[in-house]
Amino acid sequence: MTTVGTLLASRARALVRSGASERVATETLVRELSLPRAEVERAIADAFSAWAQTTTSKVPVGPAPRGARAIDVLLQHKTSGTPRFDPLRTLSADEQARISSADRHTMNAALRQLERAVADHKLPFVPVFGYLSLRTRNGDVFDKPQAEVRPGKDVVSATLPGWDIGVVLSTLYRGRPEHPGTVAGLEEKPGAQTPGSLLKLPLDDADRLLARLFLREMVGEGDLRDRDATTSNGMYIPRVLEVQLDDGTRIPALVFVTNPEGAKNPQQGADGELSVGQLAYFMLGEGGFTSSDGTGYGGRAIDYWDKSYLALKASLSEPVNPKIKEAVDLARLVQQEQVSARALPGLLDGAFVPLDTMRFQKHDA
Repeated sequence: MTTVGTLLASRARALVRSGASERVATETLVRELSLPRAEVERAIADAFSAWAQTTTSKVPVGPAPRGARAIDVLLQHKTSGTPRFDPLRTLSADEQARISSADRHTMNAALRQLERAVADHKLPFVPVFGYLSLRTRNGDVFDKPQAEVRPGKDVVSATLPGWDIGVVLSTLYRGRPEHPGTVAGLEEKPGAQTPGSLLKLPLDDADRLLARLFLREMVGEGDLRDRDATTSNGMYIPRVLEVQLDDGTRIPALVFVTNPEGAKNPQQGADGELSVGQLAYFMLGEGGFTSSDGTGYGGRAIDYWDKSYLALKASLSEPVNPKIKEAVDLARLVQQEQVSARALPGLLDGAFVPLDTMRFQKHDA
């Protein structure tokens, strides 16, 4: 075998052992070695065949349907055991640097639980629950235009029992450290339930798509330092929670909930639940930025609640949280009076600025 052939076989075996899918492994080696695709595909097929003969693969392979390729049968064999999710390996060095050690800690804990859930329930996909923007704007997670996300196949209706829509502070997209805005979060509440969508991420591309999801949900507004190596100050943390499908079936899914220990949890600085006035104060926050390509992101928190929450609930004929609606109405009245930021705390009952949103800003380090 030539030196190039030896390298190709070695890299193919390494990629298969790491859990790469047929497609990902092929694209990686075509790019790395600049070899003909047919030659790379043969090496990948040989690597899967060798993998299937190892003593670590003891799940029997069932009869192959007529016309099936051997590689398809081997892939089915591979995913019939416990999958291994390692999305961080698909990120660039710059992207990995944006993920803190505390967030890695919570991500890895959730991923290990997710692996067991997928294996125990014999799921042919990775389940992810979305309750607001992830419920309706999830094309970027699937890495395709939203119009190509197929209802009933890529996403199905689901409900998360025991949790309710709450609020989490924003100091980048919808607010500033000195006057945080607020966006939606999830808070545990016995007896409540949150409707949403179950996203079915393909198993053979799970690492890459999970990486996109973690970047979107946990890194996008990473402007705060963590409290310590294992306590994240991020907006959300990943959890694996049981969701219910329309037919009554219950399955575990990856969910991003409000980080209870983070500085962006407004309950951290409040005495009990937020009052309507306190909530309205945060809804008057305004943030946003323009990227290097001229694209604008973020804006006023109150516009977020109007468009992303109230409008969505109205379109689906679903009830809204009455306190959130009352706070939006109050914030609109204050906004129309053009009240100065300095006067806001006096007008809105109990309004406050969580000092940790400034104390933990990364640029203060």
